[in-house]
Amino acid sequence: YEVFCSAADAPFLWDSIMEAGKPYGACAASWGCLDIIRVEGGLLFFPFDMPKGDETPWEVGAEWTVDLSKPDFHGKAALERRRNEIRVANVGLEIDAHEAIEPGARIMKDGEQVGTVNSTAYSRHLMKSIALGHVKPELKAWGTPLEIVSERGTFPAYVVRTPFYDPHRIRTHPLEERA
Repeated sequence: YEVFCSAADAPFLWDSIMEAGKPYGACAASWGCLDIIRVEGGLLFFPFDMPKGDETPWEVGAEWTVDLSKPDFHGKAALERRRNEIRVANVGLEIDAHEAIEPGARIMKDGEQVGTVNSTAYSRHLMKSIALGHVKPELKAWGTPLEIVSERGTFPAYVVRTPFYDPHRIRTHPLEERA
């Protein structure tokens, strides 16, 4: 959970939440822990997974959040204009590396840069290096072989279905096929 409050109220709210949650085993978690869980779940986080800042819902796999059949709403005209302007596809990547690759690493295909790694983690549940990244739309099919060029070296990778690990949050990710 995220709690938003004024700085002055934060100590009281923190102590109250921790005390109320004690009988239920509530504990504080670091950003690092939460980020691994977020990447495993394939959950997007701005600005990491929208690095240009102007990606559309169709480019990041969040088209289910927009209903263009609704009456006019703020931003509707801009979304309608850009509906078919698909510059990138958000994909899940399994990387043959024994640690997390740094965000910003280059995604390559046949010697050409075809995308960028955005969010990364080494999943202890899956025992794999995983990432969310943007690739050219024609490379989004599951199983597409790619290479990741990072500060740590060059590693083979494959486009895979997301969420990587999501045992009970099926509602957050429709079971549609992405080809």
